[in-house]
Amino acid sequence: MERRRWALCRINDLVGGIHATLTGDGEQLHLHYQPSLQVFKAESEADLGLEDVVNSFLDKLNELREEEIRHGVTLVGPHRDDFGFTTDGADLRLYGSRGQQRMAALSLKLAELGLVQAETGERPLLLLDDVMSELDPRRRCDLGTIVRSQEQAILTTTDLTYCPDGMARDATVFLVENSQIIPQ
Repeated sequence: MERRRWALCRINDLVGGIHATLTGDGEQLHLHYQPSLQVFKAESEADLGLEDVVNSFLDKLNELREEEIRHGVTLVGPHRDDFGFTTDGADLRLYGSRGQQRMAALSLKLAELGLVQAETGERPLLLLDDVMSELDPRRRCDLGTIVRSQEQAILTTTDLTYCPDGMARDATVFLVENSQIIPQ
């Protein structure tokens, strides 16, 4: 749980700038860690430490043991953790359009790349499956700029016209047809 919180804080440092690029500086995206066990006081406070997290988790497991046995399911733990997206203070699950939710997910994916690169020193492969069809032309261009800055990227699409001008021209393109991969 502590490691997830740490990772989300690091991703949060990256996701805002990426999201601003993808939305033309129109929205500020923020991620919030929502652990199933309240062991953290606030995102801005210093980490409580692994021992505090472990002790709180064990206490809660002991407290809920009978109830969990009765229900046949664990009620608390890292597998129950979640995180939320807000733009300009509004919860995207409740108030975000489908397009806003997709852009937030895409921003998160790109921020994850940045975190992996920062932690490993290596640039990971970006895989995007048919995202261009879900974006308007301006956002396709903005995403195209980010994709071009990646060392390696694989994008799938059902229609090359969804790709911004020049993007397909600058890429290695393959057509998949009847289970065959055909270089273009």
